[in-house]
Amino acid sequence: MPMRIIREVNGRLLLGALVGAVAALLVTLALSYRSNRIRVEANSDRIDKLNRVLASQCIQREDLDQHIHRTQDLLNATRGDPKVFGIPRIVIVETQRQDLLLRRSLEILPCPKKGY
Repeated sequence: MPMRIIREVNGRLLLGALVGAVAALLVTLALSYRSNRIRVEANSDRIDKLNRVLASQCIQREDLDQHIHRTQDLLNATRGDPKVFGIPRIVIVETQRQDLLLRRSLEILPCPKKGY
């Protein structure tokens, strides 16, 4: 009879340990799910912000392209004049050079092409 009691006790202990392990696993999975969901939502917010920043930078780059083109047209139209609208030509040329440097730095942006 003592062996039977030992088996019943061991069986109950084993069952209790198994139930406890399953409960601990479920709690761990629930906490992990919640933590990962929070991370996914945070990353989603970051992605949205970065997409807005990229869109605004692409708009700035497009505006800069137009400005560079208009300035070049102005410089070509007033070739030989020491001043353009009262501004020394060298100032406009230097500003154009700075705009071109900025434009080169914005070249890395993956902006969508026009017409697509």
